[in-house]
Amino acid sequence: MYHFVDDCQLEVVLHTAFERLARVSVFLEQARVGETTAINENVSFETELRVLEDDPETGLYWLLCAIHRAMYAAGSRPIVDRDVVAGVRRVRVPNVDRNALRHVRDYLVLRDFRRLLNRLSIEFAALRNYLQRRRTY
Repeated sequence: MYHFVDDCQLEVVLHTAFERLARVSVFLEQARVGETTAINENVSFETELRVLEDDPETGLYWLLCAIHRAMYAAGSRPIVDRDVVAGVRRVRVPNVDRNALRHVRDYLVLRDFRRLLNRLSIEFAALRNYLQRRRTY
């Protein structure tokens, strides 16, 4: 869904993106830990998951930092909502003792992460278009 974003929504979009990505980081880390500690596996995706988290130009933590910088650039002081931080800290991903269950859990984490990134891509494209139009007026 492509929609117009105004100045008030800019802050909301950035803060919401930051919160959602922070929540995803908990699940993504658990998926990586599961790959690291898995036994009796022929193939491990630990490296690929680590890249999703830590890549210095495209990783999740880089993206969180970029959103944080965008909030400052937009004139919005990033607000660390205590409820959000507490909510992220309360997120618990259950450990599973069977590889099949871990694979399903990790698939769902990656699927939902992709969906979130697709949605954010659309919202950020709308922001970019809005900001470009605003600069030309």
